[in-house]
Amino acid sequence: MRRCKVLPIFAFLLLAATSVVATAEPSDSVSASAAIEAKETASVGELIRLRATGTEATAYSWVVVPPTEDFEAIGDRAFLSARGPGQFTIVLAIATTEGVEQVTHVVVIGDGPKPPNSAITAALVRQWLNAVPENVRNASADNPVTGEKMTRQQAVGQTFSDIATAAKELGSIRATNVMLTTGLAAAFGPGASDWRAFADRVDAALAVEEKRGITAAEYGAVLAVIGGALR
Repeated sequence: MRRCKVLPIFAFLLLAATSVVATAEPSDSVSASAAIEAKETASVGELIRLRATGTEATAYSWVVVPPTEDFEAIGDRAFLSARGPGQFTIVLAIATTEGVEQVTHVVVIGDGPKPPNSAITAALVRQWLNAVPENVRNASADNPVTGEKMTRQQAVGQTFSDIATAAKELGSIRATNVMLTTGLAAAFGPGASDWRAFADRVDAALAVEEKRGITAAEYGAVLAVIGGALR
């Protein structure tokens, strides 16, 4: 496979001792300094990083409305990478020595760049995935940053999604492929040989996209389709 650094899927943690009501409005107890630092708009498949700021907390609890599997959080940070357009309200409950504060942040996900007449579809990617034994796909993998657990399939999907986001900024399909190669090597792990048939199909399909002369941003949109299908 010709292809970048695997970025993490972070475990979704809820504060067990705190009951959070998901509303679009912050409660009256919110400190003026408490806030969520994050982008307010993003493209489909783009990784959005959210961070709690302005307060010292003993624990955090994150909720997204409407609920989506594309949202995960740990501690004072959360991550959203939506596979479709829409509006998401992120509600954060912060436990402090003085009580519980609550703050919200709204993120609007646009359509993002669309693959130009790409033959790569989510259904086709899932078909390629059948070449990988189920036990290999579901094998546990450690997040290299947090140590949290995920499946190998989730790790591979997150890698494609993360590199899809980076492709436009890189501005080069070749550089994108170098990053992707490194990331997938880590995501496949010790069972990389079991992913060979899948990787060969992806490689061949991406080579066709390159020959069609698409831009780096469009190439990233194709990678986002692959990542979304696996996650």
